[in-house]
Amino acid sequence: VNGELFFHEWAPMTLIVQTLWGAAFCKIFGFSYTVLRISTLILGGIGIIYMYKTIRVLGNGTFIAVLAALLLAKNPFYIQNAFSYMTEVPFVSLLIVGLYHTIRYLLSPSVSSFILLILFSILAVMIRQIGILLPLAFLVVTVYESIRIRNWSLVLRGFIPLLCTVLSL
Repeated sequence: VNGELFFHEWAPMTLIVQTLWGAAFCKIFGFSYTVLRISTLILGGIGIIYMYKTIRVLGNGTFIAVLAALLLAKNPFYIQNAFSYMTEVPFVSLLIVGLYHTIRYLLSPSVSSFILLILFSILAVMIRQIGILLPLAFLVVTVYESIRIRNWSLVLRGFIPLLCTVLSL
């Protein structure tokens, strides 16, 4: 409209975390697009490492975990976007880290895994709103589990990450 770029309130990504991440790198190394691309490459590497860790925590062997990590690393979409400052790779990386902590919590509940699940859900949703699906999936699993074992306190625990993530938006 009138030569201006307009985004609807819910249409664009939130970009808060990625902007802070890039600003931290620019503060240390000075502003350049190369510095921003390197910051995205680092997040991409973290995503690959956590893909390996996620597959391992699920009980798979080293070969399968390495294969999964390599499949992510060699994915043309992942490679191409890792060399940019676009939101795809940072979002996917934080989502994978959040998934890792979610699985760790579901397999062996601990306060630290629960807090990290909430933290990375919030961080992912602060890049792209679709990150809300991680705590939503956690809620579905906890509701199912609470019905299965007849422990209704699990439902409350399932709502906490979703509530924190929604409130962060």
